[in-house]
Amino acid sequence: MDNTQHLHTDNFSDSLHISKSVVTTHKGVCASQHKIASQIGADVLSAGGNAVDATVAMSFALGVLEPWMSGIGGGGFMTVKWHNIPAKVVEYGMKSPKKINFADYQPVGEKLSGDLFTWQKLHNLHNETGGGSVAVPGLVAGMELSHRRYGTMPWSELLQPALHIAKRGITLDWYAQLMISGVTAKLNACTNTKAVFLTTDGHPKASTWMASTPVRCLMLCLGDTLQQIAEHGADCFYKGDIATDIVNSVQSHGGYISHGDLQSYQSQIVDALSFAYRNATVYVPPRYAAGTTLKHAFDMLADCDMRGGDTGSNAVTDTAYCAYTEAIYNAYAHRLQYISPCDDSCTTHFSVVDGHGNMVANTQTLLSAFGSGITTDGGFLLNNGLMWFDPIAGRPNSLAEDTMCLANMCPTVIENATGVYALGACGGCKIFPAVLQLGSFIVDFGMDIERAFHTPRINCVGTKDIVIDMALSKHLAQMLSACGYASHYRRKVPYPFDFACPCAVHMGTHQNQGITEISCVWGDAVAET
Repeated sequence: MDNTQHLHTDNFSDSLHISKSVVTTHKGVCASQHKIASQIGADVLSAGGNAVDATVAMSFALGVLEPWMSGIGGGGFMTVKWHNIPAKVVEYGMKSPKKINFADYQPVGEKLSGDLFTWQKLHNLHNETGGGSVAVPGLVAGMELSHRRYGTMPWSELLQPALHIAKRGITLDWYAQLMISGVTAKLNACTNTKAVFLTTDGHPKASTWMASTPVRCLMLCLGDTLQQIAEHGADCFYKGDIATDIVNSVQSHGGYISHGDLQSYQSQIVDALSFAYRNATVYVPPRYAAGTTLKHAFDMLADCDMRGGDTGSNAVTDTAYCAYTEAIYNAYAHRLQYISPCDDSCTTHFSVVDGHGNMVANTQTLLSAFGSGITTDGGFLLNNGLMWFDPIAGRPNSLAEDTMCLANMCPTVIENATGVYALGACGGCKIFPAVLQLGSFIVDFGMDIERAFHTPRINCVGTKDIVIDMALSKHLAQMLSACGYASHYRRKVPYPFDFACPCAVHMGTHQNQGITEISCVWGDAVAET
């Protein structure tokens, strides 16, 4: 008897259902990929801080709690919707050094493993790992700028939770062990990185199967660095001893960042790109991120009948999923041709609303998991942001000196008659497809954020191969096939990430809400008390 028809593509229980409850409050709420970071933000709000105060505290805390995702050695974007004030974007992305030896970036005729980008692999992986991959980090400057413009609580007070966590260490549960074990070879390449995350013989630190006391990764040096930043602000990061540590770490590993690169770095606050989608107004980063790509996709959806003629239904139809596919595919085609085939494989996003109606959507990253793999003597990982650039000259995003990196982050604010929503996601090229669909669920189908986050999504990254949540119908694959797409059904699970991990908060007329990706095992929304 041939039983091959009964074989499954994964080992997960078919009767397993994952769900989360939305957090509802009359006060502020913080939603992030780590519940401790969300609690830190909520505590800031409870202490009288506003949404940006909470954002600063959460940003630094997440760099410790999820060190492979983001941190002070990385950068990002923040969309701010202050009550009754036009939306702004804090740009604190990474930037290439002023002087680069382009001869070091020679292709060897292969694509990057895993096809993270469409360009060719370089000799010695020079733009993937090590000093040659490091761009000038922007997070500390961006957080200080946003705090100076909007914050009310003392800067030093907001960094205390992060530095305390660093000195206590992060718990190595099964999820943390998965993240570390996936890149062990990379972590072994730097002595400082190995000392934090690996055993002396180069294996991932791990708690035993039946351990009652979990193993921790201590980050004492990072705690000391955060203490300096808390006391002296961004100047000590870009001009003081920390700057010297960065320069020495990068250059000793074959990179180019100089004191001049750090001293001249500046984050900026600019007007958000705003555009209409049906009865809503959408606010996104205007440049260096995926805001314009999201607008392109929403513009295409505006001409579609998302309900397939069924005006009485609030269910997302197969017709809508086909429309999402076409919009995402074509928006990515435009991006690849004219902008950049960007990916941010390990990123974190969080959203905040305070009790005064101020909202923040913030996304930050190191780019790849654990960035460049280099940990400075000050205990923090450095990004590998130069991998964002195409090494071949004469293309839309070719490697250049003193140039902002183009990323796929998309912190978004949507405003319509039901309130204001701050949302975004981590997941690289999966980010904007997730934001597009969640936005459409809210605007086109009238969903609240709880229902939107439990509604299945598809993912398209600019190719004709479409990933479909297994909860969706098989008829959808037939419809997509008729349009020339190949469909692959995947189960939404905590690991690996076939879909983006979004977070959102909603400010309604009488209450605020928050929720995180239902399959994200660490993520949670926490309300102000």
